[in-house]
Amino acid sequence: MAESLSQEHNLPDIGELLVDLNTMRKHQAYGDTQAPEGMDAENTARLIEEYVTSVQALFAI
Repeated sequence: MAESLSQEHNLPDIGELLVDLNTMRKHQAYGDTQAPEGMDAENTARLIEEYVTSVQALFAI
């Protein structure tokens, strides 16, 4: 879905971010997975904010 939204609406492709967020959720909740490498709070928040801003711009027509 992320790839489709990216291609059809020129939004950033957040497919990998969604996978990393889910992996981090499982790591924190269950401890049965490794935390994604290089994932830090500041960068993750920035990527999410950029995506939300892009979606807002899409609907500001």
